[in-house]
Amino acid sequence: QPRSRGLGDVYKRQGLAGAAETRVAAVCAVAAPTHLTSLGPEYDRPSSPASLLVGGPLAEFREAAQRASPLSYISADDPPCLVIHGDRDESIPISQSVSLDAALRAAGVDSTLVVLEGTGHRPALDRAAPAGRALLEFLDRTLGPGIRAAGRVNP
Repeated sequence: QPRSRGLGDVYKRQGLAGAAETRVAAVCAVAAPTHLTSLGPEYDRPSSPASLLVGGPLAEFREAAQRASPLSYISADDPPCLVIHGDRDESIPISQSVSLDAALRAAGVDSTLVVLEGTGHRPALDRAAPAGRALLEFLDRTLGPGIRAAGRVNP
């Protein structure tokens, strides 16, 4: 029997309580590393955040880096995704978000890529900022505008 490799399967494999009943309804990734093995040589140093995450230099811990990469878990049943990245991000290459969006779309997942011109690694997410407006529009579209009106989401 084929195994799902989506987010729900990750929860089940980790033995998290209620995994069978829990379903993620929407995902927003902001300037996120999504494929650790393609971050670039500057991330291979033992002290890089990505290397610390996987237990050692990415070049030596490629299998662990692959397992820690969200790009490895995309499946057609994944929830809608909003991917936000600044075009001047010096921490995480924008190619990480472009690749994630392309892979999600190729799997048939509803994905929206928002590239913020002139923005670095930490875009403002308040209601007045472009990223914040994109996030609210995405949540309204995917979860319904009633979620905010009911006070269940208060960005």
